[in-house]
Amino acid sequence: MHLRINMRLRTADQSGETTEGMEAFVRWILQVGEGEVQGISISEDVEPNCIKIPHEFLINNDEDGV
Repeated sequence: MHLRINMRLRTADQSGETTEGMEAFVRWILQVGEGEVQGISISEDVEPNCIKIPHEFLINNDEDGV
């Protein structure tokens, strides 16, 4: 069984720009879950065990940040 449709995203009452950003994030999360996102290694002697989160999905730590 594979997740193909995010029902929460489908019913979101948000602006078009916000919904597009959420759709991009959902696609990326699905790619991570399916093993399609290339892993990276922090050191040379280990197999890839980390993934790089795209900048557009990061929350900046500013005055309003957590």
